[in-house]
Amino acid sequence: MGSTAKRAAVVTLVAGSLIVLALALWKIKVVIALIFLGFIVAAAMRPGVDWLHRRARVPRGGEIKLRARTLDLGVRCFRPPEPNVLGNRRGKHHRVLRHQRDASAQFLRVGIADSHAIEPDRAR
Repeated sequence: MGSTAKRAAVVTLVAGSLIVLALALWKIKVVIALIFLGFIVAAAMRPGVDWLHRRARVPRGGEIKLRARTLDLGVRCFRPPEPNVLGNRRGKHHRVLRHQRDASAQFLRVGIADSHAIEPDRAR
């Protein structure tokens, strides 16, 4: 009976660890995809970087930086602009500022700003 219990424990631990590993890989699938994308981009850039290093003596690091900035500029050109760039004033910050302005106007209307001290509520 002891060997059966030990075998069941080992099978349970192995199955549990496989499930945990599968869930962890599922959660970080975007990170894994980005790593593979980086490998693909690096492999695609390497022949051009080596060619420019041989022909024009351009440093490899400078060429990689130039290509990265060019790719970044291309992505920024085709990405839609942020809402604040379009002049959208109905966002969260506008509501907060309007609320503060209304609260300060109400504070002055009541006359609390003219009083020197605010007395605390007295116990009865």
